Amino acid sequence: MEYARRRKRRRRNSSGAGKALGALVMVGLIIYLFTASAAGKWLAEEVMAPAFSALSELPVFNTDGLDRLEQESSANEESLEVSLNGGISSVNEKVELPAISCFALQMGVFSSEENASALSASLKERGAGGYVYDDQGMYRVLASGYGTETEARTVKERLISEGSDCAVYDISAPAVTFSITAGKDEIQNIKQSFYALNDAQTALCAACIEFDEKSMSPSEGAALVKEIQANLSSACQELYKYQDASPALSALVQCCDKCTASLSALTETGYTDTTEFSSAMKHSMLEISDAYASMLRSIG
Repeated sequence: MEYARRRKRRRRNSSGAGKALGALVMVGLIIYLFTASAAGKWLAEEVMAPAFSALSELPVFNTDGLDRLEQESSANEESLEVSLNGGISSVNEKVELPAISCFALQMGVFSSEENASALSASLKERGAGGYVYDDQGMYRVLASGYGTETEARTVKERLISEGSDCAVYDISAPAVTFSITAGKDEIQNIKQSFYALNDAQTALCAACIEFDEKSMSPSEGAALVKEIQANLSSACQELYKYQDASPALSALVQCCDKCTASLSALTETGYTDTTEFSSAMKHSMLEISDAYASMLRSIG
């Protein structure tokens, strides 16, 4: 009895499959008749044909094609070759000069440098940086800079609510990778030097915020800046040994010198007015951000 029931079930299933096959045949016949009609002809020529034509134009890759794409992708990840030591104990290592992204509050943008300078002077009187950023002939007047976009936008929204129109402008540049051949100790020293400018910019950004939030005196602010300057000078010393080994390293050394001079001006001028010193700190921070970003773009 059990065997008979199973056979009946099989027949029912077989019958269901046959019905499904029949339905598919009917659908195919309907589609054929439809495409044979005028409407079907239009559908085939105007819709289906262009679709298949577009698909046929898509690239088809074999294994060689995929390998070629991978090679092209790897080729885009270029590095600057620098040899510091040709001795047998040398090793080759990739060392990255880190990227920068400074989110600045832009208070105005002008085609006239004179108009930009006028706004800059007005902002400095209120403790803002008033840094004029030359963006290929457009002069952006920046008040201050922040390490994250969230911080910058928070201040922007507050200023807008107080009636001061402004925007967030990102001073940024991607990292640059060096392929350095040198002794292990030399490479380790170079690594530390490569982060010096980025660390100084980050530290000065935090110092500007701390100075305002804690209502520090100019002498207290100068002490913060002096520490940043000392760390930058110490870290950059290693680079001076190798500045003639590569134009890129020479550009990096020049940028270090420029940024060190900007910090020195803060500690040596002898500020007595808090608002004036706050403005000078922000201006220096934006100047360092601009110098570092420009250097990365030029050598990258």
